[in-house]
Amino acid sequence: MDAETGSSSTRWILLFGTVWDLGNLARLQKKHEYDRNL
Repeated sequence: MDAETGSSSTRWILLFGTVWDLGNLARLQKKHEYDRNL
């Protein structure tokens, strides 16, 4: 595996991690609003 492939896969992992975190944040925000509306 050359450096280019390595950096590319690292970037994808970081990107996936960021999207995952944003998804979790959005879900927590929705849950918070839901709890507040009860």
